[in-house]
Amino acid sequence: MVAVLSPGARRPSVEKIIQTSENTSFFVRTQNVLVRLKTKDIRYIHADGNYCYLFTAKKKYAIKLSLTRLMDRLPNNEFLRIHKSYIVRLQDIHKIDLGSNLLILEDCNVPIGRAYRSELLESLDIL
Repeated sequence: MVAVLSPGARRPSVEKIIQTSENTSFFVRTQNVLVRLKTKDIRYIHADGNYCYLFTAKKKYAIKLSLTRLMDRLPNNEFLRIHKSYIVRLQDIHKIDLGSNLLILEDCNVPIGRAYRSELLESLDIL
């Protein structure tokens, strides 16, 4: 089956998320190269102005997209917004310091916003 686009129709964006049964991924532009980035490789995302920085274990990627629009493109069951400037991958959380409102990943600390704290605690499996 072939989809025919009308002359005024927009073509799907290269940055659109590609979903398969195993992985979810999308393309990120770095200089003049498009790199496929799997969502399972993203540890956390930090927004600063008009840019979002995606942190993986090996590299940091900068994209010009708002945090809200980026959150809409990520799988809801894997990522959670925990601060007005931060999104984390739930599987990468090691500790949460409730006294100082810090979420501790493997090698960095991410602040927890007061407005997002209850949603974070509800999404965790707490015994």
